[in-house]
Amino acid sequence: MDIQYKQIICLNGHQLTDGADWNKPVTGYCKKCGKKLIDSCPNCHSVIRGYYYADGFVVLGRHSVSVPKYCETCGKPFPWTETSIKALENLLTLSQLDQQEQNELKEAIPDLVSDTPKTKLAAYKWKKFGKPILDVAKDILVGIATEATIKTIYPN
Repeated sequence: MDIQYKQIICLNGHQLTDGADWNKPVTGYCKKCGKKLIDSCPNCHSVIRGYYYADGFVVLGRHSVSVPKYCETCGKPFPWTETSIKALENLLTLSQLDQQEQNELKEAIPDLVSDTPKTKLAAYKWKKFGKPILDVAKDILVGIATEATIKTIYPN
């Protein structure tokens, strides 16, 4: 019998497991940061899908399911994605960049997080204008940005 598991993730995006029983309620807090654990979207309450076991298939080694950035049901960002986006916006506000540069980089943030036709352009903008803050922004971006974004901004 095929089995769909769910993920348990804290509000900061630390994954406890991607193989939790669908019917078991989630309780507790993250051992890394102390934030509440969730297994569903706070907006629409859809369960966050985890590992899918397909009966009859032999799998050599199991790959974990990555922590999603957005809910696949309602499309809203998960709390950890929202927190990271706000951290980038706050970093821009604290920077020495002029207001126009700050606004341009803030507008590019959603395209850094999602694979869109504008992702590489957004990454290029951050690489060009955001040089003074890229070292500080790296830890935030690595957690939420797309692979194309990371490769464009931090090629090595």
